[in-house]
Amino acid sequence: RYATPDGGAAMYPANPNGSDDAIAGVCNPQGNVLGLMPHPEDAILPHQHPRWTREPARAEGDGLVIFRNAVRYAASL
Repeated sequence: RYATPDGGAAMYPANPNGSDDAIAGVCNPQGNVLGLMPHPEDAILPHQHPRWTREPARAEGDGLVIFRNAVRYAASL
């Protein structure tokens, strides 16, 4: 969920797509299908971050962790 600093449902611009109830992601009851609105695939490389030239250099983007976790989970099956 897109949230305000106090945990409430965020409105635009903190909720950039204007989703109902500030929903940012959904999954099925089994937990094996995920739909996520902040697109992690758009944050795999450090230069994909909008402030990449103004912040300390990063080795990787913030979105990479979700894919690493998915691979780790699949390998454990």
